[in-house]
Amino acid sequence: MKKVIYLSIGIMLFLVHTGFGQKIRTLFYDDILYGKVKQVVERHYAPGTIGVEFTDTTIYDEKGNTLETRRRTRHGSYTKDRYIDKSDAGGKKIEIVGNEKDQYLGLKFNSKGNLDEYYSHFKNGQPNFKSIYKYDNKNNLVEFQYFDKNGKLTMKRTYKYNSDDLLMEEENWDADPQYRYHVDVKHTSFDKMGNWTNRVSNKKLTSGAAVPISTILREIFYY
Repeated sequence: MKKVIYLSIGIMLFLVHTGFGQKIRTLFYDDILYGKVKQVVERHYAPGTIGVEFTDTTIYDEKGNTLETRRRTRHGSYTKDRYIDKSDAGGKKIEIVGNEKDQYLGLKFNSKGNLDEYYSHFKNGQPNFKSIYKYDNKNNLVEFQYFDKNGKLTMKRTYKYNSDDLLMEEENWDADPQYRYHVDVKHTSFDKMGNWTNRVSNKKLTSGAAVPISTILREIFYY
């Protein structure tokens, strides 16, 4: 009887983490979602504040493509971006249509389908910023770089994951680049598909002191 139970559990996990249970990577972030995700609502709490600092909502189609993102802050401000497929012979591209009326925002992807570049230029053609993303052989995001309108590197982050592709550590640099701080990340709860629903981040200063940064509670809806 026990062998049957263990076999059933094994089959369920196999289905969740293979093609039967879709696996997608979230745009901009260091995260993977399992299953046919329809919508993710993330509530971000900052230490020392009352209530939700801001709420992010992301909507996906049945293939896992990002359709829309929304952000509402505790102060009442609201943004909404739509993601329009602009792929051509050169590869996969996406145009972002949202609140930035004076800018053109776009995304370029590498041959593996991972986000390679996030860029912005003004309607007059002048550059605004560019972000570069790098990945390991498991397609986990391992480095993020941000360049200003003059092409100067102003921020860099590197990431480390556990064997389940969950983010565990983050290192932060500013311009030059000058090292700033280390972040430890803990995932404290998961849903039935294996997606995390509670994540806590703590910043470790060069002095050795640990400072809470944020707690994220997330609701995930499926097709």
